[in-house]
Amino acid sequence: MTQTPKKKIALLGSTGTIGENTLALVKAYPEKYEVVMLAAHSSGDKLIAQAKEFTPKYVSVGAAAYPHVREALPGCEVSSGTEAMEPGLAAADVVV
Repeated sequence: MTQTPKKKIALLGSTGTIGENTLALVKAYPEKYEVVMLAAHSSGDKLIAQAKEFTPKYVSVGAAAYPHVREALPGCEVSSGTEAMEPGLAAADVVV
């Protein structure tokens, strides 16, 4: 029996209700889903905690929280601005 590849997810608004529910689904089915990008506008500390748990390659955050998030996540490609999200979106199979 062959294993189905994991669906790669880019999650916009990861710190909101829909984002948190999506992450709960990923956590419940880690064999089916992988988070490749997390994005939030302003909840920097919550975004940092999510990134540490789900280890996405890409993280995007609003300009005000950018310096704090970038410093806290040296292992991620942290960006700010809509154009900067393109690599993370391109890496995903699904955008939520």
